[in-house]
Amino acid sequence: MNQSAFRPGVGLLILLTATSQIAAVIHTPSIPAMAKAFEADPLSIQLVMTLYLIGYAVAQLVVGSLSDAVGRRPVMLFGLALFGVASVACAFAPNIEILFGLRLVQAVGACTGLVVTRAIVRDCFEASQTTRYMGYLGMAIGLMPMLSPSVGGILQSLFGWQANFLAMGVVGFGALLATSYSLSETLPDAVRRPTVPLSLLRGFRDLIVQPSFLAYSSCMAISTAIFFVYLSAGPLVIQGDYGVTPAVYGLVAMSMPSGFIFGNFISSRVSPIIGIERGAILGYLINLIGGGVLLMLANLPNFHLAYFILPSVVIGFGGGFVTSCGFAGVVQGDPSVAGTASGLSGFLQMAISALATVAVGLIGHVTLMSYTAFQLALTVLGIVIFVGLVQIDAIRKRRISA
Repeated sequence: MNQSAFRPGVGLLILLTATSQIAAVIHTPSIPAMAKAFEADPLSIQLVMTLYLIGYAVAQLVVGSLSDAVGRRPVMLFGLALFGVASVACAFAPNIEILFGLRLVQAVGACTGLVVTRAIVRDCFEASQTTRYMGYLGMAIGLMPMLSPSVGGILQSLFGWQANFLAMGVVGFGALLATSYSLSETLPDAVRRPTVPLSLLRGFRDLIVQPSFLAYSSCMAISTAIFFVYLSAGPLVIQGDYGVTPAVYGLVAMSMPSGFIFGNFISSRVSPIIGIERGAILGYLINLIGGGVLLMLANLPNFHLAYFILPSVVIGFGGGFVTSCGFAGVVQGDPSVAGTASGLSGFLQMAISALATVAVGLIGHVTLMSYTAFQLALTVLGIVIFVGLVQIDAIRKRRISA
């Protein structure tokens, strides 16, 4: 579907995507202050992050399907309003239990920014252009984890932990204003699905049996899992085994997100030319190169920090390719279920990433070798799943056309 008259600007799409990401990490510099303010133990205060991620993952299933039923614009407006109100309310939460509940509500509103935006791209742009715009969205996804904690740290130092949640509210209401002014409805009435639960469940069923959807969903899930493993295990390896200070690691941690942003940008230019299938495979191969180099460097007797940084940039670059092609692939099918596809793939993405972080934790003491081997294993698994499902999809299409 190509509704050029209703196309939103790329700036609005990036704003909506960024809004969906900012609430996940901007508050992290305030965690010690929040623990003190609520007299909470470290495990309890971590639930502020955990519950948000759980709410974000599960809500995607409902938000995507709902946008297929009632349209993109009303769901987006409601989600942004909910996000803004919940963000401000978090700043005035009287106890930790109410903060937990408000973070769940905030997550429901936040996920609309990503899920519905991807569906809007599917509504408005041809397949050859979808990858380019998904690449732009991927750049915003990579940029927010890099910038948000820095902004959050400044706000914490100047105004206290409440300022971070008030800032989220300002961003949410700003995005709501921009959306209400410049976003027209992009999903025609003729292709909307009924709102009855049975119809929504049929949408999930129809997608799950499509090898193409599963192939590109696996791209998103595996590349994101590699990124989460980097975020969770990287500090243990570099700070624990090599004595790098937290301040220095904060700079080191930017290596993979930097590569991810650049990979999304290059993918937005290259993948429309070579196709998203080849683009995804190219990204996986780049991942293998980066992981292979890191594995070889890990065996050197005199380890240097650059040995970790440079391969991580390469791995992130490949991940940018894989993710942007995955984004484009999951919504390339039936436009009437683009929202459902976006939500279901997002849920699978976060669920598999969570399982990957649990799995790497089961290793015990994570070394650079075991961390790198785990990343390489995920990459190989991703290639096998993707190529296998693409081949199954090709055989299925040949049988249908015969």
